[in-house]
Amino acid sequence: MADHCKAVYLDHLQDPVGVQAMSMLVFDAPDEEFIRLYEQGGECIHADAMIAGRYESLTATRRTVIQLNSTGEDFIETKGNLSDYIGHGAYVLVDFWASWCGPCREETPFVVKAYNDYKDKGLIVLGIPVQDKLEATKEAMKQLGICYPQLLDPETSLAQEYGVNGIPHLFLFGPDGKVLQDGMRGEGIDAVLKPIFQK
Repeated sequence: MADHCKAVYLDHLQDPVGVQAMSMLVFDAPDEEFIRLYEQGGECIHADAMIAGRYESLTATRRTVIQLNSTGEDFIETKGNLSDYIGHGAYVLVDFWASWCGPCREETPFVVKAYNDYKDKGLIVLGIPVQDKLEATKEAMKQLGICYPQLLDPETSLAQEYGVNGIPHLFLFGPDGKVLQDGMRGEGIDAVLKPIFQK
């Protein structure tokens, strides 16, 4: 039912049919997905009190995002959600990891390489440190050469939403925000990305 409502909503972003469909998703859609869907909607969607109320309650507690500045010397801290990155017309590689996770640290060079190889061709890379401390994440970023943004997930709510039971765990999202690939590792990351960006 939720998938049907979502499909109807995406076909009616600017009219009352879309409002009706979105109203049925208010309590069923996962948080990040709801935020993304709401932000695609038109004025009539945003004018609905129940729909707008849930959006405001979700975005009032935006997560910490950290990223090295352009000189690589200090960190920039902002607030955001996963929906700020996916579903906006770009391919997005998302890496659930942690500074304390040995296999994650072994996997990171492959993710960094993907970022360096394809960032100029439109790939967005986002790290999601799970159950990690801010300072530990920052230190690991410097040690491992991680320049792409990190969306902190200290309570594992994002990991749980995407069914991540162990880390590292990578997802590739398509331009429409749908998962194209789940669970890539090592050289398999480039094997998935290369056909997309070297057409």
